[in-house]
Amino acid sequence: MEARRSMVRQSGGADVRSLLYPVSNEREALKRQGLRPKNHHITNIKAIQELQQQRVQQQAARPVTAPDPFKMARFSQVESAVAKNLRDQ
Repeated sequence: MEARRSMVRQSGGADVRSLLYPVSNEREALKRQGLRPKNHHITNIKAIQELQQQRVQQQAARPVTAPDPFKMARFSQVESAVAKNLRDQ
């Protein structure tokens, strides 16, 4: 009984409050209802972290091979000077 009277007393000024301080967006309306709006930033960060973990696992599962050294097409048949010196010795 006392709780009901307290609730009626507290909500009595809600009409005046809504006129003086109108709701500007959906998040504010949820806050006024006592609900917690969804934090999309945290949800996005968790999703990104999961994707990063999956990527790390995929990288670890793939065998590590050294890439072929770059050599221009016109020099592909030319032997390096160091290789020549080692071969001649």
